[in-house]
Amino acid sequence: IILLDINLLGMSGIQGIPGILEKYPDVNIVMLTTFDQNEFIFEALKAGATGYIVKDTPIWDIKRAMETIMSGGSFMSPGIARKVMESFQTVKQESKFEELTPRQNEILNALVDGLSYKMIANKFSISTHTTCDHIKAIYRKLQVNSKGEAISLALRNKNSSST
Repeated sequence: IILLDINLLGMSGIQGIPGILEKYPDVNIVMLTTFDQNEFIFEALKAGATGYIVKDTPIWDIKRAMETIMSGGSFMSPGIARKVMESFQTVKQESKFEELTPRQNEILNALVDGLSYKMIANKFSISTHTTCDHIKAIYRKLQVNSKGEAISLALRNKNSSST
C-alpha cells in the first residue's frame, strides 16, 4: 500500500498514480490528503487510487482502511463516500420537478386532485390529445411509467418540500 498526498513538490500525487501503477501493478494507492473537493476525489479514483482518506480521519479508521484494502477492498472516509454516493444520484427529486413547465405542473396537480384526462382538458381549455402529450412529457421528466407513479412522486415531493 502506498499512501499518497495530492500536494507533492513539483507535481500532483494524482498525476503520479498512473506511473506508479504501470511500474508496480499490484500496489494499492490510497490518497491521504486534506483535499475533499469532488474534482480531486474523482480524478484520484479515475487514475487508479484504491482509497481516499482525509487527514482528519481518526487513526483507528486509517488502520481499518489499510486492513480493508489488504483484504482486497476499497476504503473512503465517510464524508468522501457520501460525496461519491451523491454524485451517482443522477437526478435529485427536486430537480425532476423543476424540469416541468408551468402547464405540466398544473396538469400534474390536476391528476393529484383526481381529475380524468377529459376533465383536465376541459379545465385548461385544451384538447384531450394535448393533455395526453403533456402527461407523456411529465412521465418522461419524472421518470415514471404510470399515472399512479406520477401522483405518488408528486405527493412525496410535496411532503418532503413542506418539512
